[in-house]
Amino acid sequence: MTNPADGELLAILAKIPDPRGRKGRGHSLAAMLAATICGLLTGATGCTAIAQWIRDQEPSFWHAIGFGRKLPTANCYRSILIDLPPETLQNAISQWAQHLLGEKPVAEKHRGIAIDGKTLTADQWKGRGPYGKKTKKRVVPMFKRVQAILEPYFALNDSWFAGERQILKLVKNVANRAQIPSMVTPHVLRHTFATLAWQKGISLAAVQIELGQDRLATTEIYLNPTEGHVIEEFRNKR
Repeated sequence: MTNPADGELLAILAKIPDPRGRKGRGHSLAAMLAATICGLLTGATGCTAIAQWIRDQEPSFWHAIGFGRKLPTANCYRSILIDLPPETLQNAISQWAQHLLGEKPVAEKHRGIAIDGKTLTADQWKGRGPYGKKTKKRVVPMFKRVQAILEPYFALNDSWFAGERQILKLVKNVANRAQIPSMVTPHVLRHTFATLAWQKGISLAAVQIELGQDRLATTEIYLNPTEGHVIEEFRNKR
């Protein structure tokens, strides 16, 4: 592997401090981040897809970006992306883009996504999304780590990669693995999240915002305390 010139992607990534301990540095951080960026740019939608994408390349490409004979697993990429501050990778990509374009990239407005199994059309993306039922707009707050993972995908795509049936199948498979006998759907997960959040002490107003609901009366549907919760609350208020 030759030393990359200043401004090239590998040179920029090589300057990022490695968040891993000494025993966890089996693969080059710059190589893993380069594979992540290249994978996302070619359509990979997750850590498993990124790991598969790099395996599909020629060994000469592995060596060119800094890998040896053994490649990282999907969990290796997942751990790196969890430990690395999202702003660090975002700044590195911005520097690389600036080097390629000769100017600083113009920041675009963030685009929303539907996470409850509903499909967004191209028209709904153009400044009017995200939408749930019919034309009902749902703005979902998200952590910066989640935003950093989703932004590269939506920089290249105008719609979510999975449709309603695919998401239903995914949820069903996870429920089966967890040995949940009852029917589980994205809508059931939504209700379950809201009920558990309220039972854990999250205010009803916060749950309302997280669900993207307009009226508090709609959120009050999730006020379904069990006998045990009622007794426990009275004990705590004595």
